[in-house]
Amino acid sequence: MATISPMVTKQVEPAWLSWQQAAQYSGLCIQTLRNAEKTEAFETRLVIITGRSKGRRLINRESLDRWIWSQNAPQTQETR
Repeated sequence: MATISPMVTKQVEPAWLSWQQAAQYSGLCIQTLRNAEKTEAFETRLVIITGRSKGRRLINRESLDRWIWSQNAPQTQETR
């Protein structure tokens, strides 16, 4: 009798995040992310669906990661 092996599931991380997703992903508040976006700290795109008056701004996860890693080095006990 053949056995069925369990499916391997891989969680896919989206390349583009909403403000809420980016805040949850990074641990930063939305306002901090919006302020950083004004300085072009990371890549964003405005996605507008034809026929709609408003769009949705999405944040590129990889550029968000690069921005976070480019910030000050981790604190040591001496600097805390």
